[in-house]
Amino acid sequence: MNIRIRPRNLPYLPRKKNPLWDLSRKRTMLWQMRWKTSWQVLCESETNVAPKNVKEEAKRYAQKKDYGKVPKYLAKIKGEIDEEYKLVKEMQLQEEEMKEREKYMIPQEEKQQLIDALKKKWDIVHHEYQGIITRVSKINPLGLKTLKENLEKEMAQLEKDIEKLSKNYIVVDATQ
Repeated sequence: MNIRIRPRNLPYLPRKKNPLWDLSRKRTMLWQMRWKTSWQVLCESETNVAPKNVKEEAKRYAQKKDYGKVPKYLAKIKGEIDEEYKLVKEMQLQEEEMKEREKYMIPQEEKQQLIDALKKKWDIVHHEYQGIITRVSKINPLGLKTLKENLEKEMAQLEKDIEKLSKNYIVVDATQ
């Protein structure tokens, strides 16, 4: 019993025509053609026979007067690349100069004012810290403990800032 299931959108195929046989026949023909061409290539490569016109053309090209010289269009392209490279270098130098212009040194008076303001801030935070230390063990230890830790961090940061400003020369970068 030979039952075929076919999709509804495909047209009806008559019984005389066998599509599987046609596909296998085409496959066989393709395989035979591929085999013939590969066999011909193998035979030619074994005998090292190249077409005559390729060898003659290679001989003629080697005898030309511009053989081995760099073509003119490559020199032109190289010149264009060099010009672009110089342009990029100039742009980078201009950017560096702009960045250098935006950096400046702080005057001594301004530096001393900053240090004095930081020391006053440190004194205020330290006074608040001293008041918390006496109360930590008495009432609400968790809230006061976190406040104490925050004040310690703030005092440490103020000390670092004062130390940085105490250097001889301070350069400010306005780009950041």
